[in-house]
Amino acid sequence: MIDKNNIAKKIKALSDTFPVETQSNSLQIQTQSKNNLFSKTVRFFKALVKLSNTRYAVLNIQQDFESFKFFTQQKLESTKSDFQIQVDKLAESVHGIYSQNQEKIAELEQKISDLKAISENRYAILNLKLNQILNNNSQIQYLKQNAPDIDNPSRYSLDDLYVAFESEFRGSEHQVKKKLEVYLPSALEAANKTEDLGFIDLGCGRGEWLELLAQNGLNPIGIDANKLNVLLCKDKSLNAVYGDAFDFLQSQPDNSACGISAFHFIEHIDFKGILNLIWQSYRIIKPGGVLIFETPNIANIFVGFYDFFRDFSHISHIHPETLEFLVRYGGFLNAECFFVTEFQKLIPFKSYKFDTLDDYIKAPRDLALIAHKPLTINK
Repeated sequence: MIDKNNIAKKIKALSDTFPVETQSNSLQIQTQSKNNLFSKTVRFFKALVKLSNTRYAVLNIQQDFESFKFFTQQKLESTKSDFQIQVDKLAESVHGIYSQNQEKIAELEQKISDLKAISENRYAILNLKLNQILNNNSQIQYLKQNAPDIDNPSRYSLDDLYVAFESEFRGSEHQVKKKLEVYLPSALEAANKTEDLGFIDLGCGRGEWLELLAQNGLNPIGIDANKLNVLLCKDKSLNAVYGDAFDFLQSQPDNSACGISAFHFIEHIDFKGILNLIWQSYRIIKPGGVLIFETPNIANIFVGFYDFFRDFSHISHIHPETLEFLVRYGGFLNAECFFVTEFQKLIPFKSYKFDTLDDYIKAPRDLALIAHKPLTINK
C-alpha cells in the first residue's frame, strides 16, 4: 500500500533542494544582469576617456621633448661653432709660434752643421799630420817643406789652403757623400754591363765618392794633384794617387775601366783640357761604361755671375748644351745634362722651364752630365 505521506515529504524535500523559478525571480535576475551590463559599459567608457586623455598627454610630452631636442641641438651647434673658431685661432697662433721657432732652430742647426764641418775637417787634418809625424818620415819631410814660415807669415802651403777652403765652402764629408749617392745607380749599372769593377775618379778630393764606390763593391782609384787630399784618402784606406790627371789618363790602357767621374773638375781646366778629357775618357772606358761630370750650374745667375768666382782656381764656364754636344761629338751616347737638387734628385736640364727671371735665380746650383759609351763600336 502506497504511503502518501511519505511521498509528499520526499517531493517537498526535492522542492527545497531545487526551487522552482517563479516569474518574480526571473524578473529579478534580468534586472540584475542589465544593471551589471550598464555598470560595465560605464566603466568601459570611463576607461576609454581616461586612455584618450593619457594619449593626449603623451603626445604633448613628445612634442615638448622634440622642441627641447631641437633647441638643445641648435645650442650645441652654436657652441660647437664658437668652440671651433676659438680652436682655429689657437691653432693659428700655435702654428705661428712653431714656424718662428722652426726658423730659428733651422738657422741654429745650419750654424752648428757649418761649425761641425769646419771642426771635422780641421780635426782630420791635424790628426793626419800627427799620424804622419808618428809613422812616416817622408811625410814629415812634406810637412816641414809645406809648413808656414814663421819669419814670413805670407808663405803657406797651397795644398793646405785649398783643402781648408773647400771644406768651408763645399761642406762636410758627410754632406758631400750624401749628395753623391744620386750617381751610384749609374756606376753600378756600368759595372754590370761591362763586367768590370774598375772605376777612375779624377780630382778625388777627400775621397767621398771613392768611399761610396768601395762600399758598394767596386774597385775605384782616385787621382788628385793635392798631396794633402791624397793623404786624407790613404788615411781612410782608399786607393788614391798623387799626380796630374792627364798624365794618369795617358798611362791607362784602352777599355780598362767601367767608368770615369770628375766632380767639380772641368771648371778648373781650359777648353782644350775639356776636349782632351772627353777623348781620353772615351778611349779608356769599356763599351757600356759611364762618364759622369758635375760642375757649377751657370744657368743659375747667382752661380754663374757671383758664386763661380769665389773659387780662385775656377777657369771655365760651360753651357749645358755645349757640354752635351762635346760629349756626343766625342763618341758617347745618351749624353744628357741634369740639374742636381739639394734633395739628391736629378732633373733633366731640357725639362726645366725658364719662363721668368725667378726661374734663373732658383735653378739648382749644380749641373751633372751622364753619358755612356756604346756597347757596339762602329769602326
